[in-house]
Amino acid sequence: MRDRRSFVMMIIFLVIVAVVAADRSVYSAVQPAIRISVDAIELPLKVRPVEEKGGLLLEAKETFKAMRIQWKYEKKTIVIHYRGIVFTMEMNRNRVMAGQREVRMAQAPVARQGRIYIPADLIGIVLGKAVVYDTDNRILNVGLTAEERTVIQRDLFEAAKAGNSEKIEMLLERGADPNGKLSEYGESTPLREAVVNDKTDAVQSLLVSGAKTGYHDTDLAFGTLLTQNARMLNLLLDSGLDSNAKNHTGTLLERASGFIDISKDPAQPKFLFPSADMVNTLIEHGAKPRLDNSLINAVEAQNYEIIQSLIRAGANPNKVGMGGKTPYELSKERHINRWLTIREEPPALPSFSVTDDSGNTIVDGSLILRDANNKDSIPKSIIWRGNKVYADLPDGKYTLLNVGGNGLHMISPLSSSITIQGGKADPDVVKLPSPNVSGTLTSESIRIDGGRFFIVDKWNKWFYFVPVTGDRFTLYAPEGHYRISSYTGTDRVDYAVDGIIAINGEPGIQNIIVNLKKDDASKNKTN
Repeated sequence: MRDRRSFVMMIIFLVIVAVVAADRSVYSAVQPAIRISVDAIELPLKVRPVEEKGGLLLEAKETFKAMRIQWKYEKKTIVIHYRGIVFTMEMNRNRVMAGQREVRMAQAPVARQGRIYIPADLIGIVLGKAVVYDTDNRILNVGLTAEERTVIQRDLFEAAKAGNSEKIEMLLERGADPNGKLSEYGESTPLREAVVNDKTDAVQSLLVSGAKTGYHDTDLAFGTLLTQNARMLNLLLDSGLDSNAKNHTGTLLERASGFIDISKDPAQPKFLFPSADMVNTLIEHGAKPRLDNSLINAVEAQNYEIIQSLIRAGANPNKVGMGGKTPYELSKERHINRWLTIREEPPALPSFSVTDDSGNTIVDGSLILRDANNKDSIPKSIIWRGNKVYADLPDGKYTLLNVGGNGLHMISPLSSSITIQGGKADPDVVKLPSPNVSGTLTSESIRIDGGRFFIVDKWNKWFYFVPVTGDRFTLYAPEGHYRISSYTGTDRVDYAVDGIIAINGEPGIQNIIVNLKKDDASKNKTN
């Protein structure tokens, strides 16, 4: 009887144990896995932390790998190297040597089923960050919370824009992400903000701390061109930026070799002159001028040093560009074709500058010269962009027939001349007078809407194009009679016309109206 009673009690005990175990099993099954977040970034762990004795144990290999912490396990000892400090601890002992300092941990590292587990507070000791376990959300927060991280990330963006490298390093030490983004900055990063604001030291601090250039980040690449900062460009290229980056405007080298458009208003164009240091930095990092139109852009910008660098790096002077001309053909229009052969010293090219009546240099224009001793000689047309006009002509005296640029257009008095002698031009500055004509075009047979007209003197000895805005034009012209022989509108159709401009030579601005009559005897054509 007693044996039977003992047997029944044993059965009851086993049932209770089974129920409790099953209950615990069910409870464990519905519990979500514990996650680890470092500075509000969750670690991608396959082996999750486990709870033991009221604390958390983390699988060492997965955790250290995710945090990029160097460690090794040998002879029941864990050794960690992090930021110049060596951390040493023995298995089953809750003490760690942090350099020469002993620190007590809540738990000891242990081995479980062939894995090494470390106490959660060890991560805080190594990183120097607070460790808090959120039991409600089952997440171990190391360092910053999401709210704290947003605050210091915003501070990092502001420090990058201001170029405060000391503050950048402090914020990165606290856990700010050098590659992190914020909604108010869109797709920008702290590195991009430092670049566009031309903050070289900030760029260097961010790159050293892991900021990524992105090999094909064209926004970052082309943003450097606006700064003309070769040192900053060099830092970015050394960190992986593609020297042959390309966007819809061309390659990085193409843009760097020519004028850089920084216009905010199309009606008021504004350009940066190219920098030889920027071009040379790109070439040193593998940019290939033979594959693009860098040389033709450098010719347009009339930059001798850049032209020479590109040719030495393999650029082809006879490669046809998008406009259908070669760099060499374009250089002849600008009288700088001697620059397109490799030289140790630049050739002595006669040059002069052109200014408006206030003394401001005109950096984009065209003019026509004619041999002053031979009125029947073929006029020489020169186009220029930059601070100087190059006139690679034989020694002699040349009459300046007309000049145009930056909205100023002048038909020169016959007394205006340039003397070329011994590789120099005299005068070295041509100052244009103020406009003395403000005109309006009308026509009963042609729609006048922008474009330009073709003006000649009464002997048809020279010609000149005058731009038209709407139906208006301005120019300077000496006293006399001139004829408009053709008009080209914005529809790119050339109309043969006849119109007379009569200048009375009186002081001030003469307001005139010119009626264009279509010349039906001539054939119109489309450009």
